[in-house]
Amino acid sequence: MKRTIPNYLQVFERKLDDLKKRIRQETDKPKKERSKHKLKGFLAEAKRIKKAIREVREDHKARCPHCHKEI
Repeated sequence: MKRTIPNYLQVFERKLDDLKKRIRQETDKPKKERSKHKLKGFLAEAKRIKKAIREVREDHKARCPHCHKEI
């Protein structure tokens, strides 16, 4: 039995794209105007979402019912 739901994968991918845009906008600012706390938060959240997406994709790959290897 799988523990994740792949139906929400697009929602997380969209959120990750939005975070990437925000990170780019923040790094495009001059160094004195950047918010270090915002940037750290964006990066941490992006890392968590990336990990979740990777886990969902891994859980829902097509596998052989006998040996459980990837098809």
